[in-house]
Amino acid sequence: MFLIDDMDPKFQTFTVSLPPSAHGNSGGKAFGAIPPFEKFPSGKRGKPGPFEAPKQTPRLATAKEPRFEEWVNYYVSLIGSKLEHLNALQFNLRKENETKQAKLMSDELGSLADELEVGSPAFSVYGVELIQNPKELRWPLTGSYVLQQNPEKTGWSILQVAIYFENDPITQAVLNASVSVVAKNPGTPTTTPSPSSSSSPSFDSSEGPDGGGAPQSSSSSYVAASSGSH
Repeated sequence: MFLIDDMDPKFQTFTVSLPPSAHGNSGGKAFGAIPPFEKFPSGKRGKPGPFEAPKQTPRLATAKEPRFEEWVNYYVSLIGSKLEHLNALQFNLRKENETKQAKLMSDELGSLADELEVGSPAFSVYGVELIQNPKELRWPLTGSYVLQQNPEKTGWSILQVAIYFENDPITQAVLNASVSVVAKNPGTPTTTPSPSSSSSPSFDSSEGPDGGGAPQSSSSSYVAASSGSH
């Protein structure tokens, strides 16, 4: 679909709906301009790119080797590299390539959603359900997403990734992202996915699902995402 909106005497913007991702956990619309934007906008200062996409996930956390920093670096690199790629794909959006670019953006956004457990069933820790993750990522990414990660994938009984996305109001590029990681109980992935989360409790940073104040690790990063040439 091709829509034109008045925005500025010098150019007009259009939107293209992203096709469904493979697992149905992402969607939204890509934004372009006629004539095309000539310069990528600058965001706030933060951890700069280019970010290298992780080739694999870190090894499971254990009590002796929690590998917390490895997991933090993994999520920062994953999110930073995906944002750079998505921004570049949207920046290069043209009327003549809108179908191709929208499909590429859908694949990239869907891949990020998969890695962050978006749309996954609620995970159960010690028989208690965590809050269920959001069902999808919506482009342009903006605002807050709080995502519980699969303990069988990380080795932590609880690993939560909280992301706050900031986008440019004109180009709709996602310029910055705050990434906070909190993890508890390395080496105890005693969980199973739950079929429902209708009565899921929320655990704060001081109370574990077993009712105790289990030690935790936490880290925050502020990502400055640019646009490469894709």
